[in-house]
Amino acid sequence: MSPTEYNGAAGTIAKLFSYRAEWLREDVFELFTEPTYFPELKTHRPCVLEGGRGTGKTTVLRGLSYEGQFAIAKQDVATFMQESFIGVYHKVNTASVRYLDGPEVDGGTWRRLFGHYMNLVFCNQILQFACWFSNTTGCALLTDATHLRGICRSLNLSPVDSADRLMVEVADALVAFEASMNNVGGSTPPTVSAAGSPIELLCRAILSHSSLRGRQFFLLVDEYENFLDYQQQVVNTLIKHASDSYTFKIGVRELGWRVKTTLNDGEMLISPSDYVLIKIEKRLTGDVFGDFAEEICRQRFERLAGFDPAIGVRDRFPSLSLEEEAELLGVREMAENVRRQLAAHADEMNEDERNYLITASDFEVYFISFLANSHGGSLAEELCSAVGAQKRYRTRINNYGFASLFAIRHGKRGIRKYYCGWDVFLKLASGNIRYLLELVENCLLHNLRLNESPNTPVSPATQTKIAQSIGQKNLDELEGVPRGPELVKLLLGLGRIFQIMAEEPAGHAPEVNQFTFGSAAALTRSRSESRERIDALVKSCVMHLALVRSVSNKLGMGSARAFDYCLHPVFSPFFGYSFRKKRKLVLAPEDFLLLIDDPQRAVNGVLAGQNRSTRADLPDQLLLFSEFFRDDD
Repeated sequence: MSPTEYNGAAGTIAKLFSYRAEWLREDVFELFTEPTYFPELKTHRPCVLEGGRGTGKTTVLRGLSYEGQFAIAKQDVATFMQESFIGVYHKVNTASVRYLDGPEVDGGTWRRLFGHYMNLVFCNQILQFACWFSNTTGCALLTDATHLRGICRSLNLSPVDSADRLMVEVADALVAFEASMNNVGGSTPPTVSAAGSPIELLCRAILSHSSLRGRQFFLLVDEYENFLDYQQQVVNTLIKHASDSYTFKIGVRELGWRVKTTLNDGEMLISPSDYVLIKIEKRLTGDVFGDFAEEICRQRFERLAGFDPAIGVRDRFPSLSLEEEAELLGVREMAENVRRQLAAHADEMNEDERNYLITASDFEVYFISFLANSHGGSLAEELCSAVGAQKRYRTRINNYGFASLFAIRHGKRGIRKYYCGWDVFLKLASGNIRYLLELVENCLLHNLRLNESPNTPVSPATQTKIAQSIGQKNLDELEGVPRGPELVKLLLGLGRIFQIMAEEPAGHAPEVNQFTFGSAAALTRSRSESRERIDALVKSCVMHLALVRSVSNKLGMGSARAFDYCLHPVFSPFFGYSFRKKRKLVLAPEDFLLLIDDPQRAVNGVLAGQNRSTRADLPDQLLLFSEFFRDDD
């Protein structure tokens, strides 16, 4: 393949498997795949779509916009007009809302200014639709002079005679307002409109047209977490008191909706009476996420040159059975060692036991030694148990065979555990479509560099190395988020603890990869500033997908339910532990903070409490952080 051909193919792959809807540009609608919860968003009730970065909030909200619905309808006006809603999309820009805050004016003034800003933003978006609709269908909207006059008065604008002219005036007013905020606090405060009133007037005026009667505007607000607290209160008020002419569909990260009261502090938004809450990670699990992800990838594969539709997505990422993986990890040498040790006592074995050592696979023989180390028993005793109760032995392999793989190459160079197969990739992504597309794209690009065709299956070794690199990339990206350096230290410490515990499972509960803070009393005994710091760190971790939380059955801080936490599964290949949610470690609050303040001391202390080695060799992929993990003792 020539450099030109390679660059072209690589560019196509990178474009098709882009992780962000913004990068796909016009292709975002052509490649749109409806998630199972999509019909719930089409109802007339306010909806809050909650999910981490990369779970598809932006793509879904843009799919609800009038541009998205028109594209999905293949630009057929009749099909487009069958929907009962009109979506207008707005992404909250941090830079645009942060200047609406400061000591220049009091809080009440800021709330009024922000309410006016929201009026201009949404009216601008709605008017863009009105002009688009007129140009697309030939049906002119907002032709009634009374409607135009009322909308202009509501926004404190000069009278206009057409929708086109009103759109220009509103766009100019929005620009002028943003510029005036640089000089807010002067002697002449800006003239503002009442929050929500112009939106209501404009929506009713447009929907009064015969071709749009019975419809409702969807105000699609993406990245709601970027609003300041008082700004969330203002928009909450609009959501609470929206009329039948418009409603809201909100996209927000977990814990990003910080304030749920309206401008009336005694009034709150409560689900399901005021809105429908859709948690993406809970909706996209198991086969639902698998089918959704497979369809997304299939659409993209079909647009690759040389793609063979007979080869399914799953077939492109082959997996390994327990025994196949054990063989690649070098289990044969360990099995032969077990056979040699038992052969020294061959006269003490019966015929069935001798035959078992001959006919059993290398992995099955190795597993005898794994159980002996775990239970502190002898090889002969475990062999006798395996032969005498084969059904029970097979159950133990099913239960602990996966965990035993981590011990085969403990302390050795190279790959110590394989992370491969479509089902494994789905578990690493854990409902996050962006992570899955990252894994797939990088595997395809790696095969392309090897001059392989797009139909060549990606080897288990390549899948593993790509999974490790994606974990490291996402770890590196955490540096740039609020409290990023602390989050990175925390993940490095926790990842190292889980990695060592995975490679030294003998005599311990296998697959420990979660933690909890334990009892409420333990947290209560912590100093107030420590509890506040832990709370802030955990919130940042959850919002930025460093940690995933699930409700525990224990009480935690204050009266709130406690949670169990684990690193997002996408980090497990980088550190080298199980991606399956299994057992948990009770972590003292002081150890949690010590993982940031004195990482090596914290790691050593936690591991010592678990009877694990504190001087285990680093896996190859962690050598870059050898200085961080260096033990000065």
